[in-house]
Amino acid sequence: MTIKNKKRLLFIDMLRGLAVLNMVIFHLFYDLVYIYGYEFDWFMSRASQIWQQSIAWTFILVAGFSFNLTRKYFKHAFTLVLFSTILTLVTYYLMPEEVIWFGILHFLATTFIITWLTQNFLQKINPWIGIFLALALFYITRNIYSGYLNFFNYNIMIPEAIYTNKYLFWLGFPLDSFSSSDYFPLLPWFFLYIVGFFIGKLFRLGKISVPKFPKKNNILTFLGQNSLIIYLLHQPIIIGLMTFIKIYK
Repeated sequence: MTIKNKKRLLFIDMLRGLAVLNMVIFHLFYDLVYIYGYEFDWFMSRASQIWQQSIAWTFILVAGFSFNLTRKYFKHAFTLVLFSTILTLVTYYLMPEEVIWFGILHFLATTFIITWLTQNFLQKINPWIGIFLALALFYITRNIYSGYLNFFNYNIMIPEAIYTNKYLFWLGFPLDSFSSSDYFPLLPWFFLYIVGFFIGKLFRLGKISVPKFPKKNNILTFLGQNSLIIYLLHQPIIIGLMTFIKIYK
């Protein structure tokens, strides 16, 4: 998630760091509810869903934007693929009930590679048109893993046969029995990533600017610059601390 550059955009780091902070807090409550059995009615509310979605949207949009800031494509792709694979193996063997088959890290790895391979085509698209088309496609496909496409007030059902292939879960066509404690399939989220990509292209072309604050690093920029390692370690640390407290309470 973090891209090293000689000159960093601290505002982008801050946005990513804000998402990291909210992710850690959200997962703390998630663990309390689903692993340790605490009851928080508000956590099941619409507000909690919006909170979770805002975290995901920020990560994905910032990742798409940041694609324009790196040239170390292979290193970035390899890092994401490596750690997403490790994440699946660790959760499969140590926490099979919470296994992650295709979470946000797997999504970012796949999307980065696709964008890398198609960037010559994407660069030819007017960024304003690209943003509009990507947002439209994101809206249309936003319920694809529930079995239908959205066209304003009309829902178009997708043939059920597509959802019988157990190998298409990563694309957005999971089996009814599919389970992943973190799930971000390529559809619809790829299109949101592409929105971020085109916003980043506008910035690179000098069509838009990024706020020039903060002027120096702070706790949020630190979190943003170390988002990958924090993402990988925060759950084991939270669960370890909660288990320790439960044992010695």
